[in-house]
Amino acid sequence: MLCAEEAVRDVIAYWLSSASSHVDVAKDGYDASRLLDRKPCALLVTDRVLPPWPGLATFMELSELHPQLKIAFVDDGTPDSQSLARVTGADVILPRPLTRRTVVAAMPRAAARA
Repeated sequence: MLCAEEAVRDVIAYWLSSASSHVDVAKDGYDASRLLDRKPCALLVTDRVLPPWPGLATFMELSELHPQLKIAFVDDGTPDSQSLARVTGADVILPRPLTRRTVVAAMPRAAARA
């Protein structure tokens, strides 16, 4: 999980941790990259498409480096953000207002069983 908005990050982390055994919350893009390189991750949740997080590759690069990784983008409500997220490689768009059901449904099956 890598989100700039603390409230969003905390709520999503809580929902995901209640549905699976482990959630890593990255401090920044460099930390997220280290976490992804250290162990396989099934889902990256983020609220930023462009510019990319400093230290973290673009969605397309991440998908090439980590084929098992799915990327969920938390929609920021700006015009065209959903289209931009899809074009840049997001697998799932989490629309606002966020609900526990949509967030947990974004988890790949492997992550839900972890």
